[in-house]
Amino acid sequence: MTFGPSVYRRAFESVGVPVIMMNTTGEIKAVNDAALAFSGYDREGLVGASVTRLLAERTTAEEVAEAMVAIR
Repeated sequence: MTFGPSVYRRAFESVGVPVIMMNTTGEIKAVNDAALAFSGYDREGLVGASVTRLLAERTTAEEVAEAMVAIR
């Protein structure tokens, strides 16, 4: 059985926890509604922004990159 993109999109949107998709440089590419509710931002305020927008002010891009590598 194979699933098309629409199945994954529906799962992404309907899961009840915040999901943020970003590229390897930390640019946010997609967010679900739970992530918007959690963050307080609207979609336009997050998509295209750096993930550091969601982190404490003292968190650097390097720390985010290190954390991303650590979870691989």
